[in-house]
Amino acid sequence: MIERQAQRHHGAHTNVALVHGRLLYRPADSENGRFRRIQNGRESVHPQHADVGDGEGSVHEVIRGKAVLPQFLDEIGNLPLHLQPKLLSALENRVVTPIGSNKPVPVDVRLICATNQDLDQMVASGTFREDLLYRINTIHIEIPPLRERKEDITAIARYFLSIYANKYRKPDIEFSPAGLAKLNGYQWPGNVRELQHTIERAVILCDKKELKPDDFFFKPTLPDMNDIFNGTIEDMEIKMITRLLQKDSQNLSDVADQLGITRQTLYNKMKKYNL
Repeated sequence: MIERQAQRHHGAHTNVALVHGRLLYRPADSENGRFRRIQNGRESVHPQHADVGDGEGSVHEVIRGKAVLPQFLDEIGNLPLHLQPKLLSALENRVVTPIGSNKPVPVDVRLICATNQDLDQMVASGTFREDLLYRINTIHIEIPPLRERKEDITAIARYFLSIYANKYRKPDIEFSPAGLAKLNGYQWPGNVRELQHTIERAVILCDKKELKPDDFFFKPTLPDMNDIFNGTIEDMEIKMITRLLQKDSQNLSDVADQLGITRQTLYNKMKKYNL
């Protein structure tokens, strides 16, 4: 969602691309055109501070009249209902009255919002204002989950590897072909954040110069329950084991971990079911 609410004095505009929760920008004429990222998680808006703001970098800066101009509101869906009309008023009127003052202050706002929630559903349930949604939803950009753009996994993984290799002083570390194949074969239910943390953990624990499949640990993923419980327990076991073997037949230890059994037990069941 992009909310544009500024008349540029010299006709300059900021070109913005939102990629994986980060902003690429071209400097414009206010504050060098930079967008400030504001985390708007529930934990950052304590009821005791709802009227006075909760410090630097909060959504209250927009409402309180701190003229920080271009803003990126992360997790807009977490904005408490009682603060939504204040934000809407600031966007509609382009004027705010700071707390402790009776003098209105004009604000010049360019706003980008991000959320992983269904705001239309929140409007239907009464937890998000419909008028605020219309105001911020001038342009809607939907980024598909990582599992739907697998062609991006390698590039994003290499990006995070460069960051954490530098952070943990392991400049020579790299992916093995099999390691990259494992990353590309995973569904990433936790999206880019899960990939980021997986890479960081692997870099921390790895004592070699190459990240191999065994260096990556994923949370257990079970097959669709609707496909499983239509037969006997043995049928269920066969389907679960077969499906996981199809995904990762080269690493039986990982398959056993996902099933919650030992490698030897997996061998025994494969022999029993002729898999």
